[in-house]
Amino acid sequence: MSLNVPTAAASAAEGPQVYAAAAGYYKKYGLSVSTPVSDSGTVLSEFTAGSVPLDSVGQQQVAALYAKGFPVKVIACTDTNLPFHMFAQSSITSVKDLVGKTIGTTALNSGHELAEQHWLLANGVNPSQVHFVALGSVPDILAGLKSGSIAAGGLSYPVWEGAVTDSKLHLIGDAHVPPSSWVVSAKWAKNNQNTILAYLKGSIEGFYAYYADKSRALPVLAKFLNLNLSDATDKATVEQAYQTYLPPALQPITKCASNWLSDWVFPYIPASQRTAITSKQYGAFVDDSYIQKLISSGFYQQMQQKYGAVKGFTIPS
Repeated sequence: MSLNVPTAAASAAEGPQVYAAAAGYYKKYGLSVSTPVSDSGTVLSEFTAGSVPLDSVGQQQVAALYAKGFPVKVIACTDTNLPFHMFAQSSITSVKDLVGKTIGTTALNSGHELAEQHWLLANGVNPSQVHFVALGSVPDILAGLKSGSIAAGGLSYPVWEGAVTDSKLHLIGDAHVPPSSWVVSAKWAKNNQNTILAYLKGSIEGFYAYYADKSRALPVLAKFLNLNLSDATDKATVEQAYQTYLPPALQPITKCASNWLSDWVFPYIPASQRTAITSKQYGAFVDDSYIQKLISSGFYQQMQQKYGAVKGFTIPS
């Protein structure tokens, strides 16, 4: 079985997923997985078109699909405890200065935009008071900041290094990243339950192995980021990228927290979508049965025994 699972960004945060494919951890479970670089908007389009039946899709995007009757199920989540760094033009001295201004995001209704909305609300600004513009990728957001076409935007490592050295830009805050939601097409899932389990196993073991063997992980990460380990400057960037996302900054795929809907979905979607989700059975939208099978089989314990514990991660029960 072959799966195409594009990454949502050219970020070091995607390192474990890319490593799992490059180092053969999916093949160990009978899968051939490709992880081409993409962006959240394209991933959504490919998912709705059916060419990508399994991937990480933004919470608001998932809720909108489900409310419209698209057969989507959320099967797992990934916690990233490293915020996007919110950079702004030097004329923006506080978050409230962004009212009426334009903020760059990767795609509308993406997890990236959700992080920015959450940050705005935490600082007293309603997201409806700003204008979000979809730019495609985090490097494109940096380009928008440098050109002055946007007032602010969230950047991840190593892209934010390009903003630190720009005198026209400054760090204005940190936007907490929401748990990434892993989704499947419900129709496809009916006949591919073993494929889903194999994908989750490969992803989780790949994660453990990625952080357990830095010497093997760095060349894969360098290639993904288009950097050369033979170049001293590039090597330093790759080293820092790897270090930046060390656990607990990044966590393995696991089941979604019980407050996932209430904290990260419902506050940011229209009332009609909330009604559409709550009027149906919760299990029709969130299906943690795959993760539960891994828990019951002791898979997480096996990974911990083989590779060591992941800092900040509690094996789900």
